[in-house]
Amino acid sequence: VTVTVREVLPNGNLRFSGDRKIKVDGNDRHLLISGTIRQQDVAPNGTIGSDFVASLNVQYVGLGENQAFTRQGWMGRAFNRIW
Repeated sequence: VTVTVREVLPNGNLRFSGDRKIKVDGNDRHLLISGTIRQQDVAPNGTIGSDFVASLNVQYVGLGENQAFTRQGWMGRAFNRIW
């Protein structure tokens, strides 16, 4: 996933974020990532391994018709609290 540096922190670390949109079974999926990396961990070709990312935040959001089937309604959530 291609990311953009959003902020250079006072200690020299870089805060980044990026996203990727893909289509699965005719429905859109949105992958959002963000985190912090050290400048010295970035390879000469501009890549970095995921094991060098601190405070990694990954969100996988489904958009479209299938989202209604994977997201529980208010009544189901209420019954889950009771159980």
